Amino acid sequence: MDDNAVSRSLHRLTKIGVIGADSKHFGSRIIKTYALADKGQSYLVTYEALARVFAHVNMSPDDCDGVCPVHDGRRGKRVA
Repeated sequence: MDDNAVSRSLHRLTKIGVIGADSKHFGSRIIKTYALADKGQSYLVTYEALARVFAHVNMSPDDCDGVCPVHDGRRGKRVA
């Protein structure tokens, strides 16, 4: 990913309120820093939940504990 793509993404995320931007002074340089905003935090919780479900759905039945709607507890049997 090039610097311009990162800058555009940070600008877009700042504009929609997912992250907040701040400027910090380091000697004579001004460095822009970014932090997750409240809106971004709520998105992060949702994203993490989706990532966990995706990982579990793609888990082999051998690795599943059988207590989920994806696998019915019988080895190798996937619930459609």
